[in-house]
Amino acid sequence: GTNIELMDDSGDVQATGLYLESGATTDFVGIGTAAPSGTVHIFSGESSGQAVSASYDDLIIENSDNVALTFLSPNDKAAYIVFGDDNSDVGFIKYDHNDNSMSFVTNTSYAMTIDTSGNVGIGISTMESTGGGVSRLQVEGLTHDTSSVSITRNANSANAGYLTFSKSRGASVNSDTIVQDDDAIGSILFAPADGTDRNSISASIQGAIDGTPGSNDVPGRLVFSTTADGAATVTERMRIDSAGNVGIGTAAPDT
Repeated sequence: GTNIELMDDSGDVQATGLYLESGATTDFVGIGTAAPSGTVHIFSGESSGQAVSASYDDLIIENSDNVALTFLSPNDKAAYIVFGDDNSDVGFIKYDHNDNSMSFVTNTSYAMTIDTSGNVGIGISTMESTGGGVSRLQVEGLTHDTSSVSITRNANSANAGYLTFSKSRGASVNSDTIVQDDDAIGSILFAPADGTDRNSISASIQGAIDGTPGSNDVPGRLVFSTTADGAATVTERMRIDSAGNVGIGTAAPDT
């Protein structure tokens, strides 16, 4: 290998650490290392102690601490990581500094976008308000396949997958502060477009606390509601309480 020294106009050495190594079939460049492990090997600090895969050795950035690859662009521009074949931009990852969003493009179409609030849109790049709020995860499409979510569990057992709603009275993430009687735990909302927006709810199924909760003691109920013609909000039609009593037209069934 050859060590290249950088000098100023007077001939004084200003920097060292750029190495060129010629192999039988491949030329390697090492920055900070005289023994590059790939086509371009940037080494700073100490060895990571990790082996390099021969399948992914075109660009190696190595350090014994955290490593980073930084893209800098003006506030009104975007930064891209582009994946090309016969189509030069068939796929890319884009960070747009205009609105601080990140998008993932596959087969030249926007597949997923994360907006400045951290909301994730699959099939859309602009988040919509639905059922009275902008959801953290949104899926939108034109067909059954592009507008559906499936949960599948593959196991040689009778167990299935889960869609789980949870609730605490804590004021921070990962809190386990106990809930109280009548607290809603989770709701399934049915909110169609009404010609103006998608915020009106036609029907709902809600799970709620139905009694005094305690450690490993969380009594619950299910409430089924629909919206009458001409109304703007749902009305309870049926509930199953914590005792298993069913009420139709009453919120206090006794049998």
